[in-house]
This record gives sequence, C-alpha cells and structure tokens, in this order.
Amino acid sequence: MIKRFILLFAVFVIFVGESIFVDLIPHTFFPTDKIVVPRFLVLVIIAVTAYTTQSFGAFCGILFGFLYDVFYTEVIGIYTFAFPNLAFVTKFALKAFHHNIFVLVFLGLFSIALLEFYTYGLFLIINATTMGFHAFIYNRLFPTLMVNAVIFIMLIYPLKKLILSLQLEHIED
Repeated sequence: MIKRFILLFAVFVIFVGESIFVDLIPHTFFPTDKIVVPRFLVLVIIAVTAYTTQSFGAFCGILFGFLYDVFYTEVIGIYTFAFPNLAFVTKFALKAFHHNIFVLVFLGLFSIALLEFYTYGLFLIINATTMGFHAFIYNRLFPTLMVNAVIFIMLIYPLKKLILSLQLEHIED
C-alpha cells in the first residue's frame, strides 16, 4: 500500500513540475506564434498504466485529471474523462503491440495527439477558441509533440526503473 502512495507522490511531483516547466522554458526558445503545452502528466500516466495495472493507471488518470481540471481549466470534467480513457487505450494497445520503450514512446505521443485533438474540438464546440485547424496543427500540435517527445525519452527509463523498483504487481488486465 505504501508503495502505491510513493508512486502517487511521484506522479504528483510531475503534476507540479509540469506547471513549473512552463515558467522555466525561455520564451525565446520558440517563435512567438508557437504554443508548447507540456503534457508530462499524460506521459507518466501512460507509463504507470504500462508498468502496473490498468485499474491503477485509470485511478491515476481520474485523480490527476480531476486535479488538472480544478487547477488549470474552467470546465470540470474534460481531463477527468480524458486521462483515464488514455490509460485504457494504452493498455489495450499494449496487448496488440510488443511491449517495449519505443512502443511506449509512440503510444505516449499518440495519446498526447488524441488529447490535443479532443480538447481542441471541445473548445471549438463551446467557442472557447478561435484558432483555426491549420494554426492548431502547426502552431500547437507539432511543437507540443516535439517537446514532449524529448522529455518522454529522457523520463521513460527512470520512470520504468522507479515503478519496477517499487515492485508493484504487473497484472495483465
């Protein structure tokens, strides 16, 4: 039980670190028309789902999705719904593909792309954005995927080691 709390605390650190990353990244690093959205929490939920159980990954998705909604958005439920569903998609995909770090990085980036399209679509429906589709793809989606790919490649091996060192049961759901 204590091992799950240690893992939840590590995920919480990533949750907090995601907002700090935005303040630490130099504004001159990207052109002014590019929007980079750190999605480290999604990547960690994907890793937790891959190396533990689907139910624990979904629990992390619901818990941190709710926290994400409360602290960062005005619409409660967007991320509370999306994060656990990304955990389910990940576990389903891992049953179909060979389970290795390269597949996990691909699934993480695929999950981020799904999340970005999902949030963009919802914000279009409720008129919370005026960004056109072309601008969304080139000014938000591509820069977001590039930055998150670099971070995930740096984080995946330490995350795997942390999760496996806690010896949480790895059960195929």
